[in-house]
This record gives sequence, C-alpha cells and structure tokens, in this order.
Amino acid sequence: MKMKRTMALLMAGVMSAGMLAGCGKSSSSSGSAASNDSNLEQLTFVIAARDEFMSTIESNMQANAEDLGFSIVTQDAQNDAAKQIQYIETAVNGGEKAVICLPVDADGTQSLIDAAGEAKLIFVNRPPTNLHELAADNVCYVGSDEDTSGYYQGEYLAEYFKAKGKKEVKYIMIQGTLGNVSTTKRSAGVIRALEDNGIKATEAQAPLVADWDRPTAQEMVQPLVAAIEYDCIISNNDAMALGAIEACKDAGVENDSPNHYLQQYRLDHAKQLMLTTNLSILDIALASGFGSVGHFDHLFKREFGMTPKQFIKRRYQ
Repeated sequence: MKMKRTMALLMAGVMSAGMLAGCGKSSSSSGSAASNDSNLEQLTFVIAARDEFMSTIESNMQANAEDLGFSIVTQDAQNDAAKQIQYIETAVNGGEKAVICLPVDADGTQSLIDAAGEAKLIFVNRPPTNLHELAADNVCYVGSDEDTSGYYQGEYLAEYFKAKGKKEVKYIMIQGTLGNVSTTKRSAGVIRALEDNGIKATEAQAPLVADWDRPTAQEMVQPLVAAIEYDCIISNNDAMALGAIEACKDAGVENDSPNHYLQQYRLDHAKQLMLTTNLSILDIALASGFGSVGHFDHLFKREFGMTPKQFIKRRYQ
C-alpha cells in the first residue's frame, strides 16, 4: 500500500565560484566581467576529498577558467592535511601564481598559508576557523557565509509552515561531518531561524551524520521515513537532501516539497542581492541556489520580465 505523508525537504545551497580575485578579505566579487589580466596559464585546485559537490565546483571552475584562457588542475588530498600542504608547495614551486584550496581542517589553515608563501591562496567553501588569517594580503575566502546559510533555510521553512498554520514542527536533521564548522553553523542556524520566527522545532530523531554523502543519507533516511512522525527533513547540503528524496521515493512516501515556493524564495533572494551588492551574475546565481547561470537567467526573466543583466542595468539608470 502506498503511504502518503506531508513533508517539506529543504536543501542548503552553498555558493561556489572559481575565480582569482584580490585577496586579504572574504568573498565580495565585482559585478564587472572577469579577465585574465595576470596572463595565467594554470591554477591548482586542492580539494579535501572528492564528492558530488566538489565535482560541481570543479566543473564550474574549469568552465570559467577555459573562458579566461587558462586551465584548472585538481588534486585530491583524500582528507589528508599533509597532502594538501604538499600539493600547494608543488604548485608554487612549479611557478603557479595562486592556488585554490578547500581545506581538510579549518583549524589548520595557517600551515596551508605558510606553504603558499607569497603566492595567492584562495580558500573555497570552508573558511579558516581563525578569520584573522584572511587579513593577509595574499589570502582570501570565496564561499557562503556559514552564519547565514542555515538561517536562510529556517526562514524559508518558517514561512512555509506559517502559511499552513503550523506553529510546532518535528524535524529530521541530516548533518555533514561532525566537528566541521559548516555542519555546526548550518545546523544551529536553521533551528535558530525557526525559533526566531515563532516556530517551535523539536527533533523527531537524533541527527543523522551522513558526511555530506548522498548514498549515505539515502541509506540512513530510508528506514525512518515511514516509521516515525515528522514534518520536515533538513539537510546541511544538496547532495544529502537528494539522497533523502530518493529514500522517500523508495519507501513510497509522497513528498509534498514546495518546489515552486522555494524557487520563488531563491529568485527574490537573487533580486535582493542585485539591489544591495555588486556581486557578479554568476555569484548571485550560485549564492541563491541555482546550478547554472543559464537556468537562473531563464527563470528570472520568466518571473520579472527581464534578464538579470537588464535588471542590474536598470538599477543604475
């Protein structure tokens, strides 16, 4: 017998952008088009460990680098901090002017900065725990603000449940790696936002630690979806959320995921970024949860009657 349960599944998008910008600060990119003024030939991207999201970041970096006339070489440290130091030193000794890195350990990023020497080091997706390290002229961070990523999830969920007249909800939380700053802040942020918006949130199940992995999340969620009472599944990243969706399908549970509402929320968020920041259209699309500029451009024009580029141009008229 096919079971049915009303639920909302929210996916946390993390901004990823492959770019070499002025360092010594956290990410804030100009709205103007990028150019290869430094005559770069190759940059190394050192990842902590390959997963679905890393592959997405890599492909976007490579596509943008190709447009700018240089290549991206990816090195997988396989969660070994010592390997990351080695890869950075090799790249710098080979004459590369900059290295892009998603650190294995946010507490140990000073060793990576030391390995880079005078070359520019761009951290992506996972900032140093000690943000003072970003004060160096050759170091910067490109990625989402972990203090707000989870909070945006909670705001969305609060609006969704308020529209349904619910003031109390039970949730299943799917978390990334324990101890990781992204896991900690995203998990805390979503619950804080729910409470700030008048929604009492209670655990339906102890947090599921799926280490950012889609198959692991799917395996952990599947026996729960039809066995316990809950109102929503909250995930620290897109891959694990997609695993949860597959688990729901496999268990025969219908997902009342408000996709149109989420899409509208993302478009409104993108519009606000255009009005209040100088981010590029690529960065705005990624920061708002859209996987490609083309898809974002199409949906934005359909909703607002003009392309993002036209909207930004009108802002300055």
